[in-house]
Amino acid sequence: MAAPVALATAASVGAASSTVADGDDGDCRLVRPRTCRRRAARCGLLTALAATAVALLVRAAAGAGAGGAPAVEDTPLGLGLSPSGGAPALTGAVPVAGRQAGATTTTITVAATPAPSPSPAELVAAIAATATVTTSSPSTVVLLQVNGSVEHLLSAVLTLPAPGLPLEDILFGVTSTNVNVLPSLAAMPSGATAASASSVMLSTRMHSSFANGNARVVNVTLAADFDAFVGMTNLSLVASTTLPSEEHGSGSGGAGVILHSSGGGVSTLEGGGVSGGNTVLLGQVTVTYVIVGISVYQNGKDGSPGALVSGDGHSLSLPYTALLPAGATGAADDATATANQLSLGVTIQFANGSSSTSSTSIGGSGAQSSDRGKGMTSQMSDVDASLVSWNAQVAHDVGTCAMGASAVADGGTDGSFRLSPGCGFGFFDTPSGEMQLGLNLQPYRAGPLVIGFTWSALTASEADMMDEVWTSFVTIDITGHPPPVITGVAPGTPAMTESALAAGGFSSAPTLLRPSGGEHLVYQLFNCEGSVDRAVEVMLGGSDGEVGVDAVGSATGNRVTFLEVPGSYVAVGAPSFNQYVTCASVAGEGKDLPWQLMVTRPSSVGGSLSGPMETVAAVLAPGVQAPLNYDDRKVSISGMSPTGAAAEGGETVTLSGYFPGLQPARGDGVFFNAVRVPVQNIINFSESTIQFLLPPLSTFGRNTEYTVTVHVAAEVSNGISFSYWSDRAVAQLEVTGTSTRDDAYELGRCNTARFTVMLQPMSSSRSSIRWSVHPRVAGSTASSEVDLLATLAAERATADTLVLESDEVPVGEYNVHVMVTLPSYNVTSTSFLRRTDGLTVGVHLHTPPVRAVTVPDAPLRVAALIDTPGCFTPPAEGNDSLVLKWTFMGSTTQWSYRETEARVQASSSEETPARLGWEYVVPQTDLEYGRHPVTLHVSYAGASEVFGTATTVAVVSPSALVARIRTGESSVSLNTRSSLVMVGNESFDPDVIDPAQRSEGLSYVWSCAVAETSTEDPFRTPTDESPAPALDACPLIFLPSTDAPAAWTIPPSAFEGLPSKITHVYYRLVVRKTSATAAVADRTSSPAYLTVRVARDEELPAMTDFRLSVRDKRGDPVDPAAVKYFDDVVVHVNSPTVGATWSYSLVSPLTEVAQFLAPSRLLAEHGYYRPDTLGTLGNRLPLGIRAGSLSASTAYVVRVDMEAAGYAVKSTTITLNTLERPSVVFPTPSAMEGDTNTAFSAWAGPSFNDSSFVIYFTLTNEQGERTCVGGCTGYPLVRFRVGLPGTYKLTAILYDAQGAAQLDAKTLATPLVVTAAPAADERMRADLLRSFRRGDDASWTGLAKDVALILSSQNSPAALSSLERMAAAYSQSLNDGKLNDGMMLAVMPEAGWGLSPNTLTVSGSRQQSAANASLTAADIVDPVAGTQTVVAPVATDGSTTAAAATDADAAAPVSSSAAAESSPSAAASASQVQSFVSDTVYELIHGGNRLFCNSLPNTMHSEVCMSLVNTLALQTCLSAEAVYSLSATVRCCADNVPLRTASKMDGLLSTAFDNLARLAENADCASGSGRRRLLSEAGAPSQIVPDIYDFIINQATSIVGVDKAAGFATRIHISPPDRVGDMRTVATTPATDMVSLVNGSGNSLTPFRNATVAAVAPLHHGVLAMAVAANREQLPSLGVYGRNTGPSMSREQASTVGTEAYDGEGGELLELKGLRGDGENNYFFMRPVCLDRIFGATGTKRLLFAYYQSPDFVVNSGIQDMPKYAKTTSGLFTTRIYEEDTSSKTTGKLRPLVVADNGPPCFCWRLPLTNVSAFEETDKEIRPGVYTFTELKEYGVDVAKGEAFHYWEDTVLLVGSSMSERWVEACMTTPGLIGAAPTTRISGPLGFGTTVLAGFNSLTVAGIIVGVMVALVVSLVASWMVATRSTATAVLPPRGIGAGEVFVERDVWGRGTGVGGDATPVGELSPAAGGVTQ
Repeated sequence: MAAPVALATAASVGAASSTVADGDDGDCRLVRPRTCRRRAARCGLLTALAATAVALLVRAAAGAGAGGAPAVEDTPLGLGLSPSGGAPALTGAVPVAGRQAGATTTTITVAATPAPSPSPAELVAAIAATATVTTSSPSTVVLLQVNGSVEHLLSAVLTLPAPGLPLEDILFGVTSTNVNVLPSLAAMPSGATAASASSVMLSTRMHSSFANGNARVVNVTLAADFDAFVGMTNLSLVASTTLPSEEHGSGSGGAGVILHSSGGGVSTLEGGGVSGGNTVLLGQVTVTYVIVGISVYQNGKDGSPGALVSGDGHSLSLPYTALLPAGATGAADDATATANQLSLGVTIQFANGSSSTSSTSIGGSGAQSSDRGKGMTSQMSDVDASLVSWNAQVAHDVGTCAMGASAVADGGTDGSFRLSPGCGFGFFDTPSGEMQLGLNLQPYRAGPLVIGFTWSALTASEADMMDEVWTSFVTIDITGHPPPVITGVAPGTPAMTESALAAGGFSSAPTLLRPSGGEHLVYQLFNCEGSVDRAVEVMLGGSDGEVGVDAVGSATGNRVTFLEVPGSYVAVGAPSFNQYVTCASVAGEGKDLPWQLMVTRPSSVGGSLSGPMETVAAVLAPGVQAPLNYDDRKVSISGMSPTGAAAEGGETVTLSGYFPGLQPARGDGVFFNAVRVPVQNIINFSESTIQFLLPPLSTFGRNTEYTVTVHVAAEVSNGISFSYWSDRAVAQLEVTGTSTRDDAYELGRCNTARFTVMLQPMSSSRSSIRWSVHPRVAGSTASSEVDLLATLAAERATADTLVLESDEVPVGEYNVHVMVTLPSYNVTSTSFLRRTDGLTVGVHLHTPPVRAVTVPDAPLRVAALIDTPGCFTPPAEGNDSLVLKWTFMGSTTQWSYRETEARVQASSSEETPARLGWEYVVPQTDLEYGRHPVTLHVSYAGASEVFGTATTVAVVSPSALVARIRTGESSVSLNTRSSLVMVGNESFDPDVIDPAQRSEGLSYVWSCAVAETSTEDPFRTPTDESPAPALDACPLIFLPSTDAPAAWTIPPSAFEGLPSKITHVYYRLVVRKTSATAAVADRTSSPAYLTVRVARDEELPAMTDFRLSVRDKRGDPVDPAAVKYFDDVVVHVNSPTVGATWSYSLVSPLTEVAQFLAPSRLLAEHGYYRPDTLGTLGNRLPLGIRAGSLSASTAYVVRVDMEAAGYAVKSTTITLNTLERPSVVFPTPSAMEGDTNTAFSAWAGPSFNDSSFVIYFTLTNEQGERTCVGGCTGYPLVRFRVGLPGTYKLTAILYDAQGAAQLDAKTLATPLVVTAAPAADERMRADLLRSFRRGDDASWTGLAKDVALILSSQNSPAALSSLERMAAAYSQSLNDGKLNDGMMLAVMPEAGWGLSPNTLTVSGSRQQSAANASLTAADIVDPVAGTQTVVAPVATDGSTTAAAATDADAAAPVSSSAAAESSPSAAASASQVQSFVSDTVYELIHGGNRLFCNSLPNTMHSEVCMSLVNTLALQTCLSAEAVYSLSATVRCCADNVPLRTASKMDGLLSTAFDNLARLAENADCASGSGRRRLLSEAGAPSQIVPDIYDFIINQATSIVGVDKAAGFATRIHISPPDRVGDMRTVATTPATDMVSLVNGSGNSLTPFRNATVAAVAPLHHGVLAMAVAANREQLPSLGVYGRNTGPSMSREQASTVGTEAYDGEGGELLELKGLRGDGENNYFFMRPVCLDRIFGATGTKRLLFAYYQSPDFVVNSGIQDMPKYAKTTSGLFTTRIYEEDTSSKTTGKLRPLVVADNGPPCFCWRLPLTNVSAFEETDKEIRPGVYTFTELKEYGVDVAKGEAFHYWEDTVLLVGSSMSERWVEACMTTPGLIGAAPTTRISGPLGFGTTVLAGFNSLTVAGIIVGVMVALVVSLVASWMVATRSTATAVLPPRGIGAGEVFVERDVWGRGTGVGGDATPVGELSPAAGGVTQ
């Protein structure tokens, strides 16, 4: 039997080896999945040991030789049979893994005995009696537990005698005497691996078997993972089996029975006896384990150890609410728990067997000893602790807190303790001798707290453990989502930087808020991770400042919000784990105000902060007090000394008052106007006093008067005036009435000299003025002692202006001396005056202020004041017109009023005289650097020997070069993962007009430095008082390689390579330009600076590819260093990064932070940033700041926060420095009383000289009507006459040079009183004509306004009386042949001007103008009397000569007595009045056109123009030529206004448009007179009617829209002010226009049908809707029912189609882009394909869209008759799209956008049907239709009836209509002119319908039908026309009408109407507007 046994055993060994080898992936995973993390270590070792053991056992089973020597040997173990053939024996040495105490080798021997045949139970018992379990492990094993775990393998061998037992009947179990160290394991069958719920795993393998298959030798391996408590335990490995029942056969085992431990021992079966039921013990081995280390655990309620807290896989979970103090928000239910403190039990096990709970030792050298109760904590001083993972749940300084001394027991209760300062945890001994770990857990702190412990001394003295160190972790998981917690509040200071806060630089402090708000409050808090918004809600008191309480106990009052300062949120990591947010206070008052910090953060879902956003209130941390109080005192200045000083500064100024909390580093300080006194000038300050060293005047600007205030945060104190004075002031003299020659002012006979002194710079601080006039000593320039003024009135010598009449100054030479007394010194000036006896023309040239080429952005203008001698009588061969010769830069131009006829309109691009010659204009392109003399020579046209000259100098100085780094930003924030492109080529020379060449010729000088902290001026020159900041030079990689303008890139590695403490990189750039001429020095710019802030340790790069630019609304660049506070300014941001968005905020000044983004301060047009309407997708819009929102002399630091996916959120700043605000200095003139003949004068000026300022003077009468005097030249000195008596207010208005904004104004307290001069009105027309001939546009403008007002106020008795006197004088002049009063008779005849019986009507024709040049004297006929008019002969120079040369009265000023003597004795007749009105109105219209169309007007001048036009338009009716002339005047005044500021003229333009349309249709002329609205006797149509409506849409769009930003939309009624309103905008925003902006607003689309539509105003002369857009998103959005692929729908149709509902009515609401007219169902829109066509792919071209609903001017003009059926729409609808004409930048003219007509019909209209009677009373086939026109009439081109505006249908695609809703819709391929009328065409979106005429004629039939109708009408009308001709010869008849003819019209029934004569109207031809009833 031996051989079979051996073979079987060998096979078993192979199988066992194979099984063990594969056990790593099999059994480990199967048996104990939770421990498979250690699979690689444990199972590999198990496999090796099992294989070794099996090999040894097999060898032993095979037999051994005598004496125990194996018969067969193998290395390292022998395998064989006994040589005697006896029973096999198993012998082998089995090594034991692990650190063993007293390691031995166990020998296992199995002897063979004969097998009897007992019963099965006896057999099992016998086997059990002889079976053995042996192990090679030592009896005691000492292990070091590291991080709560240590592993050990225990191997044993079960040897069974024959016949063995079935393997499945053998049970193995484990018992442990200390289950806290290692648990027991239930007995399990050995056929499978068994595992307990903890860390015990058994693995069994049958090593050998008997022939019967029973187990003979079984290997058992116990894998023990000691991952529980440290300590000692006796571990027993027990093998057992069950006794079979007698009735069962052999081999049938029973169920296993668990062997339980009892009393620390193990139940056994001895001597083979049966005990414990049917279970018998086969054998056991016991090993003692000592697990060395420390265990930390929860204390059980009964004092026993609770759950383990230390080690891997063990933690304590606590809700944060369990750690809150009693009464805190969210406190736990168990309020008795000790707040914050947590004590945990601690057990220490030493290697010698002693522990913190027992002193018993098992011996062993070097083992520690401990005595319980003697203070174990003292032995732990060398335990090292660390915070492995924490979120500030404990405040612990590991560097100073020793574990053995950090805590002590507190009181006699176990668990109570005290921690040392700065310690968050520590070990301590309880009074009962227990050892515990005490922790002070901070409330509201959640998350895992992991504390690491290391104790090297625990194993240092153990020889077998010297290379091992005990470590472990204690894990406490605080769960929940606690609210944000505020741990401190302090006033914000500049020192609270991110780095300072991270370093712990925060200290909570009490705060007393300023009542004005604007202070920064810094809140320290935690639990704000992931939050997106933070703000403080404060409940202010009511009107009494007190906060009330409502019925439920809630605070009542005014709730306000302290908004977070953008970019202020800072999150700080270890050790504080705090967050900081800065909020800005608002104005308020009150004490102990309720407040809450609201935080918006992600909510918790399943323990993860990934839920939707929630807004929660932060709570105050326990013990934190943060009362919110407002100071009840305001910052104030009670005194200042001194209150004035010299301009050099240097004085010590002391302010007294109340200045609480002043922080200069924050931006607080003393301000002069808006400029702060430099911080280094502050000597000291306290709450009540500030002392500072007065800076020089140049620090603050150029003004001399300043208001001093103190700023504390956002609060500004009261102001106190401070004056500077300068010893460099000069007295500038303006001398008029003289001619200059040989450096002398020459005063001729009959002239008046005026010397006006102006202090430069102007200042109101002067105290007195003193004039003196001394004769010169002969042959010398010295003065005699005689003062001519001593004999005159004393006040004349002390006035601002010295007036010297020629008869007061004897002939000779004089010194005119003036002394101006200032507070500390006097300023004097002396002029040379020569009095001559000859006649001279007084000429004065205003000296223009020093200017640059492009600053101001306007041409150079030099204006003249000319005085003619009052006693001069022109010779018979001449006249009194003046010839002006201007000389500038070697070029001479001769000019007179007649040259104005040669050009249609002046242009700012040509060098030319302007107005009527008294102004010379030089465009910017012609300007050169240097001093350029300007000379004007003035003489009479008929007497060149009477002349005068004047010379001045125009100085053009170079502008300062502008240096710009990158795109002009002042700071950039990035991190070490970012790159930065640097460039300087945005720098420019402002004097280069071409933008493409402005950077040419510049060289660049760069400087760079790095620093650890921020500094205001990093490159400043150090002084004793202000040392240089700590800076280091930049590495070379930060600088360019050359001074070329090329860009260079700083890579991320450069920023990464900076020293770790470097946080700032500073750049400085200076640009230079070499002058091309020696006359101009080389130029150097002021430096530009850029601060680069560098952050570290960020994962994502910063976005740096953005581009900033500052522009005005028109898109023109604006220099950020010179921003006009009075103009709109736009900050543009662009970035190519996909998805990039940005937001804006203001960093400084603090006084304006709170209101900077208020809607009232931002541009309201669509397309600009509006924080109150932003959607959720982020902002990409520019920031538009409304004019006037910025303060002067202020540096605005605007922050732009950039965001994009994949990039860190970073910011950049740009600084906008606004210009200084001037004030107007306006002394009261000496003469403030006079009559209508008095020449008044006034002067004023800005507080400092600047070429960008102009001064206008206005008079306001008692009715509030304002008019500009002195010609509105903008110059500081004016002379004017007032034609109408009254009391006036005289105001000086300071404007910018463009006329865009009023900067200041001053109205004199003394009124100007004007009385009527005797018979002055009789001379008014003569003076008017004379001023025109002399080119005196200022006098002409004022007189023209007065005369026009008289002509238009005939209902006033006073005006009618003046009118009759003027008419009588005019008639007398005509009868006497004094035609030198006639203004333009040589070029414009008076023929053709007829009068109707009841109205003063001016008639005539444009064709007369062309024939005027050929007229002779005989051609001019009095239209009323029929007498011939004498015309003055034409001189060789083109001027007319007077017929009566001896009449000096015509040219001389009229005195009161002379006027009375020359007054006509008889009143004028009605015909004389009518003739006078007719002639004068025409002269005013034509003269105004010539003047204003040859001017480059400013806004005020254009107002004068519009006012004159509107006054003249009050005439009942005018001729077409007059209306055309008025239209041209309106265009000239609007087109030439700089920067298109004509839109600021309020209702003047709207009134002008209304008047032009009314006059064109001549509706008032038709009433009661029977005249057919300008139709001639041939029935020809009115040409002007369509021209005027075309003019209105073009000019209104240009004037209103050209200066508007993209996104602007409005609607304007062209109507008179007494009917609808002055150019009122019906809607300036899409919301009120019933257009909801879908893009960028987040609002839903509002359909028109749901909107409340206001009552439609009367159409009058039209409603213009317009919009400005550069892309489709900027157009207004319309809500229309229908589908893109189908027709539009009515409400009824929409409610029955589709399933898409809208407001419950069904149908699809489309968003379309377009314009809405007045009322419902009235709009123009464009399909997407059209938008693509007009905007193109880029969408950057700025376009203007106009939609104009006007009266039917085609029918009203008579060019076409109206359709047969009744009108279906009110008027016509014109759609135009304009683009800017870039060839004229200044005027901003528009030109139509060319739209190709080859696309689909995508330009669409929905028109309202105002009359549907045609569809109800006719054939059912008639339906609403839409028509357009062909052959549109060109402006100014005459056409006959039917030759233009042909109705046309075929190009119109009818889309749909609704009779119930009264609309029709159609589309065309291009915009155009359309109307609606009945049709039989088939509507549909798929193609054109059949053209069927219904109510109007198509092009094919129009010629036949209209031709027949016109012929019939002409024949009928002509047959009844009777013309009577007055006496005249050789007159060219205008349009077939002879001059002087009157007409009698008769209708087909013979009824007639008379025009002129005594004919009376007896009937009307037709009520149609110029049409004929069909």
